Amino acid sequence: MTLGCKWVYMIKYNVAGTIERYKAWLVVLGNHKVEGVGYNETFVPVVRMIIVRCTLTIAVSKSWGLHQMDVHNAI
Repeated sequence: MTLGCKWVYMIKYNVAGTIERYKAWLVVLGNHKVEGVGYNETFVPVVRMIIVRCTLTIAVSKSWGLHQMDVHNAI
């Protein structure tokens, strides 16, 4: 089953009331799930760069091999 998604936009303000930064998220509309179908599956469309850096640091420190691949899981 394919789930929909939508963009969520937010403006962060600092204490002075001026714009600090713009934020955007791509979120999955999980409310379209059918009970009993795909409840054990997790879908995360984005990853934070700190997680990528930490993973690469661990792999390099342990001399693990690295491979890059693309996964197309949308139908």
